Amino acid sequence: MTETRPVPATAAANRLPVDQLSFRSAQAALAAFPTQTTPAAATEQLLPAPGHVAQPSSRFAVPAGDTAEPTGRAVRRAGVRSLTFERTVARGLVHRASVAEVFITDAVEEAPDTFLVGAQWPRAHGFYRHDRAGRHDPMIAIESVRQAGLFLAHVFYGVPQGAQFIFTELSYRLLDAAALTAGSAPAQAVLRVSVAPGGLRRGVPTALDLDVVIEIDGRPLARLGGGLRCIPRATYEVLRRRVLKADPVRVGPEDPQRPELGLATSCPGLADRSRCDVVLAGPEGGTPAADGSSSFALRVDVTHPVLFDHPLDHVPGMLQIEAVRQAAYA
Repeated sequence: MTETRPVPATAAANRLPVDQLSFRSAQAALAAFPTQTTPAAATEQLLPAPGHVAQPSSRFAVPAGDTAEPTGRAVRRAGVRSLTFERTVARGLVHRASVAEVFITDAVEEAPDTFLVGAQWPRAHGFYRHDRAGRHDPMIAIESVRQAGLFLAHVFYGVPQGAQFIFTELSYRLLDAAALTAGSAPAQAVLRVSVAPGGLRRGVPTALDLDVVIEIDGRPLARLGGGLRCIPRATYEVLRRRVLKADPVRVGPEDPQRPELGLATSCPGLADRSRCDVVLAGPEGGTPAADGSSSFALRVDVTHPVLFDHPLDHVPGMLQIEAVRQAAYA
């Protein structure tokens, strides 16, 4: 089921270089999404379950059958050891339902608040596809940083399972495009992460600012920065009830008489995307406005196996970023 909402893509967003992306651009581009946001500088808009008035989200715990390390600073390793890429971490620690969507394999602490995080990128992926030159999709680097931030928060900083996370900003700069070239084996990426924790509450940070350099085979590939806010489950549910009481939103099946609204895959910038992976709707190039900007409708397909890997009550940040990228191409 897919819901369409108007989302402006400003001229500035359309001029955004392909090697540099700011999550603040995503925030600006989605400012008109017609749902309320939480007062805690939330950047992820709220979306209820299909066909129902949304209810407060449930705890995202480590699924049954997964084995997770106990959380908290007590699990910090003594000394520095080599990263391992033998298996991925427990899926619940990176908030994924599908094991296939987990990229993080390990993490070690080099120094206080400085970590090495391992990630393995597949040679082929159904959504994060290689480009025609055989290079990894830069979005997989962003997803790896998202997962790394969640993993470090739970395992090294004691943020409990069930806390809700809001990414307040995310910057991305490509340092070496050649390092993105896929080889004959899955890529083993090393994320060098500096963390600035803040807002301690009962000894647990409520905010983590990340500075990340990603390397492959010792070559710096990209530098990313981000801000992560950790909200207790009970607080998040209170905020959601307040918002939904003021502006309940329903999402249902598309009108069978309404034509498919996704941009045609013949659009040059989206030619490599299958129709189900196009997250924008409207005419090619968007709908022009008097101020010179363009707007698209955002397609929120809650059945998408990657962007909605598990049920969510909001439009996830990765969908917002993908929408801004596609707007730039379109």
